[in-house]
Parts: sequence; structure tokens; C-alpha cells
Amino acid sequence: RDPLENCFASPKANNCYEWVSTIVNASEILLDFIGSFYKVNISLPRNYPLKPLKIMWK
Repeated sequence: RDPLENCFASPKANNCYEWVSTIVNASEILLDFIGSFYKVNISLPRNYPLKPLKIMWK
């Protein structure tokens, strides 16, 4: 699958269950916010996918 151009994610150092993602607003629908970016913390439980992941906007 082709990667998204405006979304990046990587694990935190020394912890593959904690990820940080950045989403860049490139939408022409929200022109006032174009170029802004949003940080997201993603926590994967050790028994994922049996338990859901947690997502927190920073």
C-alpha cells in the first residue's frame, strides 16, 4: 500500500509499544489551518490486537 504523504509514525526509543505520530494538515477544506500539524500518542497493549490500542491527541 502507498504511504500517506501527510502522516508519519515511529516508535518511541526503547519501547515498541509506544508510538508517536504527526499529521500535517494539507486539506484545502480547512484553509485557515493548512500547514498546521497535530501530534498523536499511540499506545499498544502487549496483547494487541485482543485489546484495543489507545490514541491520545497532544
